Amino acid sequence: MVRKIKRTKLPKKERIEYERMEARGDLLEEFLLSTASVLRIKYDWGKVRITNFITNLMEHMSDYKMEIYFQKSDMRAMLKEECSIDIDKLILSEANKHYERTKKPCRQTQLRK
Repeated sequence: MVRKIKRTKLPKKERIEYERMEARGDLLEEFLLSTASVLRIKYDWGKVRITNFITNLMEHMSDYKMEIYFQKSDMRAMLKEECSIDIDKLILSEANKHYERTKKPCRQTQLRK
């Protein structure tokens, strides 16, 4: 028999922070799962390459969050200078496309045979 653990009620501020962190975790999981799927399906990456990519991405995000090596402005400038990518414009454009696609009824598609 499993013993139930009594949940203590968190103060409002802590509960909001906990729910916020849960939502961020869900978003991160969705993003990484989608990324890994695209790398596998579209680019035929295997276990090692996908694992290395996600590991490096998470390390990069940690460094950025802690502002160890760079800040957001540094990353934007690097992408603009080295790749001619206006990342904010790209993100906004793709987010709008995503919104338009997801508000339409789903249809089944076959990604891979």
